[in-house]
Amino acid sequence: MTCWTLRIGIFLIASGLTLASPVADILPLGFWSGIGAPDISGSASSSQSAYVRVVPIKEDRSIEFVLIGAGLFLVATALFFRRKN
Repeated sequence: MTCWTLRIGIFLIASGLTLASPVADILPLGFWSGIGAPDISGSASSSQSAYVRVVPIKEDRSIEFVLIGAGLFLVATALFFRRKN
């Protein structure tokens, strides 16, 4: 179990760092909904054309920090129990 916990923690850290880096700027707008994640953009699917208005705002990095924090917690927990055994 600690091996899976360690791997999931490393994956969460890597995904959080990737999203916080400039690499995330080249992801398409519907990237997360294309891989099965829920659509949080608020756009309803209909036959009408949808337009996106781009407005410069301060970026909210809370999701990235939550992913990195959860990953660090899982890695630390896995390493603690691995060392204990």
